[in-house]
Amino acid sequence: MKKKLVVFSLDAMVREDVEYLKTLPRFKFYFQNKYSEVKTIRSIYPTITYPVHTSIATGCYPDKTGVTNNYPFSTETGELPWCWFHDVVKCPDIFDIAHDAGLKTAACFWPVTGNHPSIDYLINEYWIQPGETLSEGFKRNGSNKEMLAIIDKNKGLLPASFVHGGRKKFVQQPYLDNFIVECTCDIIEQYKPDVLFLHGGYMDHVRHQTGLFNSTVTEGIKLCDDWIGQIMNSLNKAGILDETNIVLLSDHGQLGIVRTVNINMFFLNRGWITVDAEGKIQDWKVFSFSNAMSTLIYVKDKKDEPEVEKTLCEMAREGIYGFTEVFNRKEAKDKYHLAGDFSFVLESDGYSSFGNKTQYPIIQKLNNEDFIHGKATHGYLPEKGPQPFFLCMGPDFKQGVVLERRDIVDEAPTFAKILDCKFPYTDGVCMDEILNI
Repeated sequence: MKKKLVVFSLDAMVREDVEYLKTLPRFKFYFQNKYSEVKTIRSIYPTITYPVHTSIATGCYPDKTGVTNNYPFSTETGELPWCWFHDVVKCPDIFDIAHDAGLKTAACFWPVTGNHPSIDYLINEYWIQPGETLSEGFKRNGSNKEMLAIIDKNKGLLPASFVHGGRKKFVQQPYLDNFIVECTCDIIEQYKPDVLFLHGGYMDHVRHQTGLFNSTVTEGIKLCDDWIGQIMNSLNKAGILDETNIVLLSDHGQLGIVRTVNINMFFLNRGWITVDAEGKIQDWKVFSFSNAMSTLIYVKDKKDEPEVEKTLCEMAREGIYGFTEVFNRKEAKDKYHLAGDFSFVLESDGYSSFGNKTQYPIIQKLNNEDFIHGKATHGYLPEKGPQPFFLCMGPDFKQGVVLERRDIVDEAPTFAKILDCKFPYTDGVCMDEILNI
């Protein structure tokens, strides 16, 4: 019998959360004494949602995937488009190899899958833009008529404000994750795909809003247990539970912060950025493009890199600018497989995130405006903070195996072996210790 695979990413859920999840009713009913796990997963650098999920799907680091930020590079401020569309990914992923092998593939709110040619049933992670209808937006992202019907069926779960468009109006929790899970359940029950990946953002959201560990976060774990139960129930209703391999995983943790530092203001004061009276950038030599607790430094003319590196290292030594480490292009690639058009990476001092603004104040108080400005965030080096997890159950997984730590790029090769698909392009290796095939 052909085996199936469902992967549920619980964004920003960490090892400590999993221990509580194991005590909750849906998890205990479906998983108790049947699962194996990796206690902690070493993520990529930067520990940012879209780059990490791309690495989960490809088994490759950002120097190969080309995805190094949630956003395409821009010197604009305000609400930017995200890396919604799959054409930015430079290497094959699990959907490609599964589709090439004749398997039916599905994804619901898995990042960077817009218009993915190898996903048969696709609801991309996307929020409609002002002036765009729900069907127009998701059709533009690759949803076919069957998926548009599922979206329409469940749109009542979205916040009423979604019709106005934009991230803040659309991405409201737990409404959005309720919508995502219901759409996923409909895909399972109606189409029974061989491979299905979904991504829920609720745990990430509550940590940004309220901090790392608190009663609100604990209640969020209970919601995740409910959503896990809904998905398992749909697999059962579809008659495919026993033949389905189920993986629960996460992408990164978070750390508490106390301030946001607009590094570009230091560059502006040095004459590296010029702005008009409204603070709009007119020209730039050096620009900081934030990944929350790290930031990518773009230098327009590479001849200026020695001067910029000297200045950044001096700033890091002073210890007051929000960063304590500077990686040049070679160091970032050699140490962390991170490469792109940027020249340097700045790593947080552990309590500061970075903003992109070119207006005062230089130091901003936290305001929950977005993931950069919340009470807790991520983007830092993968060794830091509470760690992501990997937990699995199903016909192709052993029971009771506990591994201490593996790399996040090892996940895709493991999925490929379960699906009996060749995947020779990855940086990771299969976690054979947890498989019984």
